[in-house]
Amino acid sequence: MIGFLRDRPADVPTIVVRIDPVRRSIGLEDLAAMAGLSDGPDFLLVPTAEEPAELALTANEVTIRASLASANHVAFAQVPL
Repeated sequence: MIGFLRDRPADVPTIVVRIDPVRRSIGLEDLAAMAGLSDGPDFLLVPTAEEPAELALTANEVTIRASLASANHVAFAQVPL
C-alpha cells in the first residue's frame, strides 16, 4: 500500500485506506505509516473506537499531516461495519 501511495498515478480516484484499531500496536504502526506519507490516502477508515482518545489521536495525526501537506480537507465519518 505504501508503495502504491508513494507512486500514486494522477488518474486514480479517491483512495480510502482502512487502518487497524489504534488501541493495538499494529494500528499505531498503520497510523504512523499513513501520517508519514507526503501524499497519503484521501481518507482513513478507522474501525470502531472504544474510547474517544482513539479518535482524538487519529485526528491529531491526520491534522498534522494535512497541515504539512497543505491539504484542502480533513473529514471524519462513523461508518458501521
